[in-house]
Amino acid sequence: MGVSTHSLEEAQRAQEEGADFITLGPIYETSSKVGYGPPLGLDILRAVRRRIKIPVLALGGIRKERIPEVLDAGADGIALISAILLAEDPRRSAIDLINELNRGREGRRK
Repeated sequence: MGVSTHSLEEAQRAQEEGADFITLGPIYETSSKVGYGPPLGLDILRAVRRRIKIPVLALGGIRKERIPEVLDAGADGIALISAILLAEDPRRSAIDLINELNRGREGRRK
């Protein structure tokens, strides 16, 4: 079971309550997450990653060029909407995002 979180405290609670993974966000500004407050930023992502043992997916304002920095900050993966649904070619965008994610994961293993 995945749980959507918006702070370190919520992430810790989700893990304690048995979540298999969490989404954390919004990391960056995005129109789809305005109701959740200002962007959390990469420092919160790093803090959550240091304290949480379950997978953490970065969410909110994730675009292809931001994937390396969210992975470097400790995200295990990404969750997104706009980068695909608002793309001129959603299929191409999804493929490009997956390729960038895979490149970033490979770089972390080296």
